[in-house]
Amino acid sequence: MASEILTAVKQPYSNFNPFLPPSSEALEHRVYSPEEELLITELIPLANTIATDPEIASAFGVMKWEEMGDSDRSRRFSGKHPLPERKINGEEYVYSVPVVAGILPLKDKWDGTVRYSAISVMKDNWREDPDAWRVTWLDLQTGETSRIDVFGVTIDTKRHADIVLKPDNYGNIPPLSRPGIGRVPMRDLERITVKLDKDYHAWQAQYSDGLRQSGQIIDIELLNEAMVRAMGVRIDEEVFGDYTGQQTEEDGKPVTSPAITAAQYIVSATVNEPTLSGTA
Repeated sequence: MASEILTAVKQPYSNFNPFLPPSSEALEHRVYSPEEELLITELIPLANTIATDPEIASAFGVMKWEEMGDSDRSRRFSGKHPLPERKINGEEYVYSVPVVAGILPLKDKWDGTVRYSAISVMKDNWREDPDAWRVTWLDLQTGETSRIDVFGVTIDTKRHADIVLKPDNYGNIPPLSRPGIGRVPMRDLERITVKLDKDYHAWQAQYSDGLRQSGQIIDIELLNEAMVRAMGVRIDEEVFGDYTGQQTEEDGKPVTSPAITAAQYIVSATVNEPTLSGTA
């Protein structure tokens, strides 16, 4: 398995109104399709988790800043976020193309609960080998982030792409037993399937573990909308309602409510490097 050195290419920050989410005006006029509304509803539980769990909010804020970019697709990685970079076997890779930035909800096969993961796929714009693709996975239950190596990518004439992921134990598999044509079926491998536009952006993405589970990867634009809706309810309850949580710390300083912490995420992690108060 190729070794990698992870760094980041710094990009300039932008000026913006710190009191409003950058996309607030657009959100007021955004009309979602019935299918998108169902997906937004599916993400409300995750939005509430981010609002109430500072560690998960912090982990996702960092993931979004470093690997996913702006919630607005038209502004995603438009110079306001660092571009991931790595060196593999002496070769420099800069991942400037945001292919996939989304949330994968999957039901746990044992207890049926829905588990959420954040998935990013980025590409080096000047290379076509498997290492030109960068896949990052954040478990939104534990806050653990992992980088997954890519086995290979195929793109057909209609721009449908199969991004096949290397098995965890690939380096320990004898060469003659490794996946490949005429050997272990490629269809049994974990993969991300996408429909690409000419710039390698994917507006549709599906995940499959190659065996029994698969699901849609929902773009983070819809998570942002779910968070805006969930935060509106929570801010009404916690700031303007009868919020009965602990209001002050021992030193008498006011405690930042979970909803405000999550709202800070929406603002800061969208444009600036995330700095969340009240997080670990």
